[in-house]
Amino acid sequence: VCQQSLGAALMNEQAGSVELSIVIPAFNEAEGLQGLVDGIQRVLAGLSLAGYELILVDDGSQDPTWSTIESMNQASDQVRGIALARNFGKEAAVLAGLEASQGQAVLVMDGDGQHPPERIPQFIEAWRAGADLVEGVKTSRSDQSWLSRLASRLFNRAFSRMTGVDLNEASDFRLLSRPAVDALLALPERAFFFRGLSSWMGYPTARVEFETAARTSGRSKFSTWSLARY
Repeated sequence: VCQQSLGAALMNEQAGSVELSIVIPAFNEAEGLQGLVDGIQRVLAGLSLAGYELILVDDGSQDPTWSTIESMNQASDQVRGIALARNFGKEAAVLAGLEASQGQAVLVMDGDGQHPPERIPQFIEAWRAGADLVEGVKTSRSDQSWLSRLASRLFNRAFSRMTGVDLNEASDFRLLSRPAVDALLALPERAFFFRGLSSWMGYPTARVEFETAARTSGRSKFSTWSLARY
């Protein structure tokens, strides 16, 4: 459910000319969002891209996240914003960003700065080499408590055992080709699980390892109880 959208007037003009879309869901991330976008744009400036867009999805934040996105949209034609009517959760925010994306490839990153922009060139390289899905795989979890690490591992192992889809050390830091995005959006599931469904589809896959960076600000919005309920 979209309450407001920024940059929509450019969609028809950009369609077909955007090589890379980056979707960033954000919930109460106003403090660190500008720094994250600046870091991403510095990395993208050094790449040979036929155009890119950053789609920032405000998931019903209670802080100035949306006004921060508005300011970035005014400063850069590459930044687009979507405001959800309320806090629907990360999966809904990712889905909204995917539906709005125009790129030949779409990369999803967290809004808390824990997915390092420095790894973006490796994702693009793997996609250009033929992978329709490029998964970011965590090599360390030093930023998490032992209880949070245990809960995440139990969730991933349980999901992998029940579905046959390997999610061990997987993350939402992943890139999909346009055909993969279109196929994902065409699935009938009402309970959208981006990480699981994108892996389940079976497209040619590559992996990029990364170390989880420390949060740029604030604290995690996804508690152990939230993970247990999910």
